[in-house]
Order: sequence, then C-alpha cells, then structure tokens
Amino acid sequence: MGQNKNELKRLLSFIEELTKQPGNEEFVAGLRALVISGDVSIEKEKLDDIYEYCIERNSRIQAQAFYKNFSIEELIPELVDTYVLMESFRRRGDFLNFSAHIFKQIEGITNYICSMNEYDAAFRALYDYPSCIQYNNEAPGSIFSRRSGSKSIGKLIYDDFDKTLDGKDKSTMFIGKQYIHDKVKIALYFGGYATSLISQGEFSKYAYDLYRLYLIRCEADHSGNVKTDKQRRVVQDIMKCADEYYVEFLKLLFYFVEKISSGYKLRGQLADLASSVSEEKLIGVVSSVLPSAMYVKIGENKTESVPITAYNRSTKFSNGMPVIITRKGGTIIKVIPDSNE
Repeated sequence: MGQNKNELKRLLSFIEELTKQPGNEEFVAGLRALVISGDVSIEKEKLDDIYEYCIERNSRIQAQAFYKNFSIEELIPELVDTYVLMESFRRRGDFLNFSAHIFKQIEGITNYICSMNEYDAAFRALYDYPSCIQYNNEAPGSIFSRRSGSKSIGKLIYDDFDKTLDGKDKSTMFIGKQYIHDKVKIALYFGGYATSLISQGEFSKYAYDLYRLYLIRCEADHSGNVKTDKQRRVVQDIMKCADEYYVEFLKLLFYFVEKISSGYKLRGQLADLASSVSEEKLIGVVSSVLPSAMYVKIGENKTESVPITAYNRSTKFSNGMPVIITRKGGTIIKVIPDSNE
C-alpha cells in the first residue's frame, strides 16, 4: 500500500507540474473531464487514463521537437502522429509494432521523395555514373569529379537485383512505382546524399540496416508471408536481441530523417545537375587494352581511360578497333565496337 501511495504522489506531482505550465489549457480541460468531482475516490481505471494522457502528451511534445526543423513541413503532422504511436508500442514492449511504426515514418518520407519529378529525373540522368565523388571537392554533386573506381549509382542501389520479379529493368521504371525497399535506397541516395556520397561503404551499411528494419516491418504486418531462408535468419537474429534493436532502429530513424532533411535543401542543385547532363555518341578507337583497363582516343584528343562499368569485359576489344563511345557530362558511360567498321 505504501508503494502505491508513493506512486500516486509522484503521479499527482507530475500532473500538478503539467497544469502549471503555460499552454496546457487543453490538458487541464481533459483532466477535468476525466476526474470525478467531489469527494468520491478516483477509480484506478481513471488514474490509468490520466497517466496515459500525460505520457502521450509528453511523447507528442518530444515528437514535435524531433520534427521541428524537418525540411518537408507538410509531412510533419502525420510523422508526429506516427512517432507518438511508435512510442506507445515501445511502452507496451511491442517490438514488432514499434519497428513497424519506425518504418512507417521512413516510408512516408520515402514515398514523398519518390513522387517528385526532380528526383525521378536525377535517377534517370545519373543512373550510370560513378556513385562516389572525390574527397574535398568544391562542387560536391559535380559529374566531372566522380571516382571512376566506385560502383555506378544504379549498381550501388540495386546490386545484382536490378530486375523486377517479372524481369523488367528497374532503371526504366518511375521511382514512385518501385518496390518499397528499393525506393528507400533511392530516397537515401538522391534525397539524402543528393548524389554527394563520398563512401559507398557508409551507404551500403545504412541501406542494409534499413532493409533489416523493412523485414521486421513485414513480420509485423504480414507474418504469414513466406520468406527466404536468409531473410528468416535475419529476422530471427534481430528478434533474439530485440531489446538492443529498440535503440538501434530508433537511431536509424534519426539518421534517415537528418539525412533527408539536409539533402532536401539541395534538391534545386540536384535538378540543375540532372538537366545539365547531355548524352553524346562519338566515334573513337581503342588505343590500349590491358587486363584490368582500357583506353580510347577520340580524334586528335588525348587518350582517355574508360571506367570499368562502361564496357562489357566479355567483348573482345583490340588496339586500333573503331568503337562507339557514349558520354554524359564529359564522362564515358559506354563503349561498344562500331559495327559499321
């Protein structure tokens, strides 16, 4: 009984503090509606309602503070509501629904980014370019300063899964129509990094973490779905350490929101970058072929190195062979033999 009295005193002290804070008039009105007036003792159910009301209000204040400076203002009300629900599931110890509501916030932001034409245009224009830029570059999004040894943007996003289940090339699809786990990576690269990625290892790490969160979301929403053995193992490993992943997934949400919020401010530069890219086809010759590199020459110009992603290693190239060179924004993106020669 003494312990219950102490808990009640703490609750009443907490309520009293809230009622004295400016701007809490709505809370005070709700409190009056819940409490029985007069000398009648307060029922435990009503105390629980009051306590939950207080906690939810605190969660809403935290959510509003978290999203206060988020760049996509029109999404904030819905994101705040979902954040509050996320916190309510955490209080109940419901890890699956807690994770699902973290992903719901990420999904809402992703769908918004992937519905915008400037991001779709950037995806199409820059798909074949190297994904990483040079260190200490003054123009981070520049096409002319990309590291030729890095994966192409498309390869970084899709790896070897660049086809849909029915065999359609994903690069030809509007980004808003793609699978959600692919859209999240597209949103992160174009909406978060605004193509100014320096380390593909950093991107790959967070992309995989987001994929693991997606699998847990599927476990919460579609528990009857058949998964691959690898996916089942991922889910089982996470569920064994659920207490740790409350924190890990929350940190992932903070990371994603911060990246998108800062990257969204650069969308105009991203659109300019995409529109500045023009594709041209040129006739040249192979000047040198090595086991791990190839060089071409166009007219009297100096010899240029061909990115390894720009030619098919199984095609037989030889010195002096005429080739058709496709270049975008000054970067060679494709080299094939000239069949007319």
